[in-house]
Amino acid sequence: MAGIGGPMDSAPSRGDHPDMERARFTAFTLVGALLVTASGCPPERSRRPADPCEPGVSRGSDGETIGVTECGEVFHPSLRDLSAKIKSENAFARAAPSSPTREAYVTIALMVPMSYRWGHQEAERRQVLQEVQGAYAAQALANREARAHPGSGRLRVRLVLANPGSGSQHWKDVVPRLRERTASENLRMVFGFNVSHTGNLEAIGALNRLGIPVVGGPITAESLEMSPGLPRLAKVVPSNIDQARALVAHLRADPKRAFLVEDVSDKDLYAQSLRRAFRLVTRGTPYAPEQFLPEHATSNDYSRMVNNLCDSKADTVFFTGRPPALASFVSALGGRGCEERRFRLVTVSGASTLALDPHMDWAAFARGKGLEVVYATVTHQDAWTTSGAPKTGGSRDDFEKLRRFLSEERGIGSVDLRTGRTITMYDSALLSIESIQNRVTKPGEVPSLESIPEAWRRLHGPQRVRGASGWICLTGRATPYNKAVAIVRLDDRARSVRFIRLAWPEGRPLDRACREPARP
Repeated sequence: MAGIGGPMDSAPSRGDHPDMERARFTAFTLVGALLVTASGCPPERSRRPADPCEPGVSRGSDGETIGVTECGEVFHPSLRDLSAKIKSENAFARAAPSSPTREAYVTIALMVPMSYRWGHQEAERRQVLQEVQGAYAAQALANREARAHPGSGRLRVRLVLANPGSGSQHWKDVVPRLRERTASENLRMVFGFNVSHTGNLEAIGALNRLGIPVVGGPITAESLEMSPGLPRLAKVVPSNIDQARALVAHLRADPKRAFLVEDVSDKDLYAQSLRRAFRLVTRGTPYAPEQFLPEHATSNDYSRMVNNLCDSKADTVFFTGRPPALASFVSALGGRGCEERRFRLVTVSGASTLALDPHMDWAAFARGKGLEVVYATVTHQDAWTTSGAPKTGGSRDDFEKLRRFLSEERGIGSVDLRTGRTITMYDSALLSIESIQNRVTKPGEVPSLESIPEAWRRLHGPQRVRGASGWICLTGRATPYNKAVAIVRLDDRARSVRFIRLAWPEGRPLDRACREPARP
């Protein structure tokens, strides 16, 4: 089985013709109106396009429905059934008995783009369902524990969906609506943020300045870590540098035979971070990097990069771009003139959507002596279920807890763990919930916003968070220490992803101490 996870680009790529996409978007809007009516959310016909869809939701000037709601179907029709499940859990949470001070429930908000404008890949639409499934699983399992142990002091969990629109362009409209819910609905955490770009950097900074803590999803850039500008940010995935260290230790690549291809965009934090990481681990290469700007690069550009690669003695290519550029480079490699040579293309978790790309040039892998694409990713569904899985750093039981729930739950849409998106968002929601529960001092009381980041100082050792992707043992900067990294390769025959092995930034599995050692 395949499994992948990591950042995905929000920029348009090789999608359908705009007219086809526009027609499809219109159809989705009409269907969505009917579904909203059936689900109990306000019917589309009852509001003008510029009017609020419901409290917390509105339509932007570009036609996208944005805001904060339980009714995910107003963002995308595929969320109708799953939203009904979320609303059921939310009703349970709101029915919590009142304490002398406030109700014994908290609200957490998943903030990721949930609607896409014309020209985007179908894979990016499918990720919306998968990410919401992960968030719902964490909510439902937390509430299941509250049901099983009444009076234990475990807070019930309410989940809302925050859509900042395509590319998170409308985050400035969404953040104030989240702030309002800190008082009215006990909102205590915003989680998600699935792309390392400047828009999310700004959005997280704005939330932090309002005192709202954030747990990231598959964001891997080092600039998106706790800092003076982001004092209330925790993460569940290894950084690009950690992934690169684990990957190079596995590959044992010779820097003298390494060739770099770099996205030099100054707005893409993922590409910037990966450039630094790959330059560090390939120090000593005799070849200057091939560079490109994704918004301007053409097929001719990628072909010429490949020509320069053929003129070198390199056999391993380190690639720092996003999936659309990577797919174009793979296709160019398939048409290389030096067919007698075999190449290995290396990257990290940004490659996560290639296996789902309907336009992927799988034939490129078999041309000439062949091509291998290997990458590090933040999680894989086979990582903890194989016979060779380590005894520490994660466990089969922790992964199976999520898998069993999803396989037994009905009415949540088609479940596909191959993308890794569901697993990562489950872990992000799980860390959010455990951070809040950690600060409960009296049954029935909700901890203050400002107290919650203090929990991150404790979540290691025996208080580690047992994520489905592996143990989450936070450092002093609220990043996971020596988090498990899955090494995978694209399988052109199965048109999927095949798990190779687990690797570790520190070169060995995380031990039971589950904490960062003291630094001299």
